[in-house]
Amino acid sequence: MKIIFFFSIISASFFITFLTLKYILNYVERNNITTRTNVNQDQKELRSRFGGIGIFIGFLSPLVLISILSGSDIFALFKIYDISGFDFYYLSLFSIFLLGLIDDLIGLNAWQKLPPEIFIASLLFANGFAIKIISIPFSDSPLLLSLPVSYILTILWIVGITNAMNLIDGIDGLAGGIGLITSVSFLVISFLNQRPESSILSVSMIGALLAFMIYNLYPSRIYMGDSGSLLLGFFLATLSLKASSKASFGISFMVPIIILFIPIFDTGLSFLRRIMKKKNPLKPDKEHIHHMLMLKGNSEKKVFYIIMAWTMIFSILGVSSALIPKYYRIIMSGAVMVLGVILVYYLKYFKLRIFYKIFKLIKRKKI
Repeated sequence: MKIIFFFSIISASFFITFLTLKYILNYVERNNITTRTNVNQDQKELRSRFGGIGIFIGFLSPLVLISILSGSDIFALFKIYDISGFDFYYLSLFSIFLLGLIDDLIGLNAWQKLPPEIFIASLLFANGFAIKIISIPFSDSPLLLSLPVSYILTILWIVGITNAMNLIDGIDGLAGGIGLITSVSFLVISFLNQRPESSILSVSMIGALLAFMIYNLYPSRIYMGDSGSLLLGFFLATLSLKASSKASFGISFMVPIIILFIPIFDTGLSFLRRIMKKKNPLKPDKEHIHHMLMLKGNSEKKVFYIIMAWTMIFSILGVSSALIPKYYRIIMSGAVMVLGVILVYYLKYFKLRIFYKIFKLIKRKKI
């Protein structure tokens, strides 16, 4: 029965997204409508950036239909942590989608988008969506966070992942592919932790992204735009915490970090290199992971498959870390850090100058 139920959700979200995108494409092509370009995307020609509309409608519609057909209150289906209802989460999803849509239509810089993003995340926090407990390795006593620390950590996670997916949306299929693989991973985590509500959310997004990828794989016909990438990032940020919430947060927090390692890695390095070059950390550039891989002579299509393979590796590691004993997770996190250093070296970021400088400084102090 459960298999039929989830299959119905993924089928509904897939076909609704597919048909919505088909209508959008026919409309924009018939009327020769294109939206503004994005410096993060290597575009050979102008394409519509309204794909996020199809993802949003396709993702949300089955959830609304389920609530209507079952006769249940829609808000009760999507409770998150101790939020009394789904209304604030639904409002947050719509708000972040609307912010991205405005960006697609008129263009907003990073500083203009940041305050609304913080406000939307704060809306969730004020209604119970908060990181409150962190468990300490090798200790059975969890650490209860103070309200200010809890707020800062929650906002950093939600806003950070939201923008990470936005920044990595640079070539055909990339953001959608990463979103698809990580959504499947969080679906597995949801099943393991017996979180039916996050399972439903995951399945609905998987269906929407599968349909979107038909139009977005190289050579793409439509982009998800900021409306899609911000929505996807916000969804993954909130879903990751919801799906991993069975264990104490400190233990489970490592799971979403590993699963979302590639967008976190890309965004973290982006900020680091811009700061090192004394540039605006929020200003886009052409040195993201996909750019560095293309500089190595890889085609756009090959770069897509390389990053998908990396994402699958980290997703498998993330899911595995949810299954292994607590103390072995320290070893897993160390292995992930080593893989991160290898990626830095492989992609020739900074040419390892930062590590050389650190080593030289330590050596001088010893002398």
